[in-house]
Amino acid sequence: MEIIVGLGNPGRIYTHNRHNVGFMCLNYFARLHSIRFDRRQCGAKVGIGKTGSEQSLLAKPQTFMNLSGRSVACLVNKHGIPLSNLLIIYDDMDLPSGKIRLRKSGSSGGHKGMNSIISTLGSETFS
Repeated sequence: MEIIVGLGNPGRIYTHNRHNVGFMCLNYFARLHSIRFDRRQCGAKVGIGKTGSEQSLLAKPQTFMNLSGRSVACLVNKHGIPLSNLLIIYDDMDLPSGKIRLRKSGSSGGHKGMNSIISTLGSETFS
């Protein structure tokens, strides 16, 4: 199983904010694979379903972004998922809008949500 986490802030006021691009991407991905966010675990809205040949857990932490590490660590531990099967989707203000970057390791780059996740997991290395 893999965990795909979309970072964002809860609440309608943030729905279309660029900082919520993680939630937006995950919502789109969930629709493509007919996955519903129909449960709550570890302070996150969670959906589980098939994405290709893999079973995937999609998660949208409902803490504010700078506290998302607790939710992500809880999910990783609860489901026994190796960090190599963890993917985080978030906004990177250093990139132009519409551009993406994929990387397996590195610092938070000042992103408070990533900083929380890296600090809580004790690792900068994951998908």
